[in-house]
Amino acid sequence: MSNSLLKRSSRAYFIYYIASQAVFDRGIFILFLVSKGFGNEQIGLLQSILFISSFLFEIPTGLLSDKYGRKKSVIIGLLVYIGYCFSVISFTGMTAFILFYTAYGLAMSLVSGSDRSLIYEIYKRHDREASFIKMESLCRTIGSIVLGVAIIVGGVLQSVSWDMVYLAYAAALVISLTAIAFIPEKNTTNHEHDEDLSIVRDATTYFIVGNGRALLPILLFMACIYFVYTPYLVFSQSAFKSQGLSVEIISMIFAIVEFVSAVGYFTSDKLPEKHRYRIAFFVCPLLLSVIFLLSDIGGIYLSVASFFLLAYVVAIIEPIYITYLNSKFASHIRSFANSFSSFVQTTFISVGFYLYSQLSNTVGFGMVAQLSSLFPLLSVALIYYYFRSQSGGLKQEEVARSEG
Repeated sequence: MSNSLLKRSSRAYFIYYIASQAVFDRGIFILFLVSKGFGNEQIGLLQSILFISSFLFEIPTGLLSDKYGRKKSVIIGLLVYIGYCFSVISFTGMTAFILFYTAYGLAMSLVSGSDRSLIYEIYKRHDREASFIKMESLCRTIGSIVLGVAIIVGGVLQSVSWDMVYLAYAAALVISLTAIAFIPEKNTTNHEHDEDLSIVRDATTYFIVGNGRALLPILLFMACIYFVYTPYLVFSQSAFKSQGLSVEIISMIFAIVEFVSAVGYFTSDKLPEKHRYRIAFFVCPLLLSVIFLLSDIGGIYLSVASFFLLAYVVAIIEPIYITYLNSKFASHIRSFANSFSSFVQTTFISVGFYLYSQLSNTVGFGMVAQLSSLFPLLSVALIYYYFRSQSGGLKQEEVARSEG
């Protein structure tokens, strides 16, 4: 019965996750805003509001999720997403869209970390933490394929009407909402936090003087990678265009990269357990550094190949990083810990976007890409320091992993 519950929960989570990845407007949302009459400055403002909203709500929603229930947090977030879909096709005007984008940022924060914490706890209760990476890799693999297809289908739906794009997105979210309802959650209210502010105290203590403090180097490890990787992906659009590629070809490249990521997620789970950490935390960042260095020394073909290779390597790292991190987080503040990790990454990414935009205008995108090679090397130094400070070091972690 216990094993049956785990299987049912895993299936429900899988359906929830892949349905949530059917973001049909992903490749054309800028065009949608243009069709609504917004100019570049207004679109930039809306994107900033989305980022700021997500940034400000990230930690508070993680704390509330731990206290009142992760499932509730995800459900509320999905409902807000659905409300967003209906709102953007029903209303116009800058004021309305500022509210919609603020709500979208809130929804991102409500779901971020809570969904993964919810399913990880079920694996932990069944002593199956070592199997979590299989679920994480499978979800990300299929999810990337679904997103790639959704980007293409979204363009087709847009030729019918914009309403079709967002109604399809809302329908996918309804499927996601239905699936998450079938995942059980033990202790809807966290009784370890009977006092209203006790969870804040516990979470703060965990990362300042508790066990979470030792995890800061590994949090910074991934943040350093995202610091250069995420801006590189986004600014590659204009770089490809400057190299002579059409908008249609660039859109196709960004759809294909989702399929490339899917292969990376699949590879992540297939790495030998005994060497999984060594490959993900040391070999992969070194590969990223080399790819960044080579990305601008050739023509357009090498640039596109580098673009795909970077996505593939990062996709290998992500499931292993997430699984390892959740194995170290304290259960009663797991959502907060995941939110804190996202908060650190978001902070680094925001600074990365600013520096990329400024430096690309002064020294050129190619030089910025080559300078980006330094940060994966910094991440290697951080992860080396982290495992060196752990009892037994990396070798002991890998032995424990293979025996588990």
